[in-house]
Amino acid sequence: MSEFKKAEEMFEKSKAIFLGIYGEGHAEVASTYNEMGNLFNKLGEYNKALETLDNSLQINLKLFGKNHHEVANNYTNLGESHCYLGNYQKALDYFNDALKIFLEKYGEFNEDVAHCYNNYGFIYYSLGEVKKALDYQEKSLNIQLKLYGEKHPFVALSYNNIAFSYEFLGENQKGLECKEKALKIRLELYGEHHADVASSYHNIGITYESLGNCSKALEYYEKALKSRLEIYGENHPDVAASYNNISTTYYSMDNHEKALEFSEKSLQIYLKIFGEHSTDVATNYNNTGVLYETKGEYEKAMEYYQKSLKIYQEFFGEQNHPQIANSLNNIGCVYENLGETSKAFEFKEKSLKMSLEISGEFSVDVAKKIISLGTSYQKTGDLNKAMENYQKGLKIQIDIYGEQHPDVASTYVCIGLLYHSKKKKKNAIQNFQKAHQIFIQFYNTDHSQVVDNFKNLTKLTNRFFFW
Repeated sequence: MSEFKKAEEMFEKSKAIFLGIYGEGHAEVASTYNEMGNLFNKLGEYNKALETLDNSLQINLKLFGKNHHEVANNYTNLGESHCYLGNYQKALDYFNDALKIFLEKYGEFNEDVAHCYNNYGFIYYSLGEVKKALDYQEKSLNIQLKLYGEKHPFVALSYNNIAFSYEFLGENQKGLECKEKALKIRLELYGEHHADVASSYHNIGITYESLGNCSKALEYYEKALKSRLEIYGENHPDVAASYNNISTTYYSMDNHEKALEFSEKSLQIYLKIFGEHSTDVATNYNNTGVLYETKGEYEKAMEYYQKSLKIYQEFFGEQNHPQIANSLNNIGCVYENLGETSKAFEFKEKSLKMSLEISGEFSVDVAKKIISLGTSYQKTGDLNKAMENYQKGLKIQIDIYGEQHPDVASTYVCIGLLYHSKKKKKNAIQNFQKAHQIFIQFYNTDHSQVVDNFKNLTKLTNRFFFW
């Protein structure tokens, strides 16, 4: 039995004891419901979490009224559950209620206010409004620095969150600096042998992987894995996460057999801990599907993508969720590769519709889905419709990131390939050159995207001198 399930049993026993002693309407019962709700969030059982956290809220409202710290905590925890479910507007409503109470009671410079700002950052990051997310994350950090000084776990966590926003915006060097600050604080606080230090190694590995420095990424992932194995043993979600990221790095290095080996290790741990019904298992199935799709084993890829989708739909039900939208798009891509055009369009259009309903048009996810539909139009020979989609997706990306971002470069590649298929050589070269100038700012020259795009250029420029 996993530690999480043991904890759940203990909370159930505590709840039964407190109910027997005090009855339903007591602060101890509310506290137990709150702790159980947080545990259900960790287990990925978000609907159970919502039900249990709401039980806690109703008791606290009756005991203390609306303007109380415990009620604000309930609002915060309910907001976090809605975040996990992708209900971002509901989450914002709860965070707003919590922040109002904390500000009235404590003023701006309070750790709960800082936590609320951090939660706003999470929501806006998830919606692709990353500049807005960064504003809130920096507000949170500034409060924490005034409260605690530099050397504090919450400050390290804030630096880490800010790092991911910088990286999303293409500012990888700034992201790396923030992650290294977080690591330095954690090493000073805890020493080498600590879970948070392992997380910092893991996160720095993510940065190096995104920069295309796979050997450096593996170095940090392996440091994190070594530490996690010493702390937890084999069967722990963080160990599974390490195996998963080592898998994605081998995938980036085109070592697909190694990638599958580590992906399978990750999957087996998640299955042991959570069973089949887990979003971590669903994510692993999705990643394995990507590996098989890259190898051209489309039937096998479809099998894993459909397993992933089934779990996500069981978790999130009929409601729209980003993971369901991504799964639908992945299945559409496989149908496209299998030559089943109508099925490809059906799934990709469902995916785009869902992403639009979740976050509106100004969203990175929406841009990706629009561009993905563009590839389908291109494969069916509707080049004008394909170009329309590429340009629309590109506009959203530039509005969000600015011009200098790898996703923008990838879209220029798509447009370049489209012009090439239309025999418009000059237009193709212009777009490949734009992509090249962006890629070399972010990646080493041996990165696969740099190499592939350079091949596109050299095919078209073999009679011309450009460099």
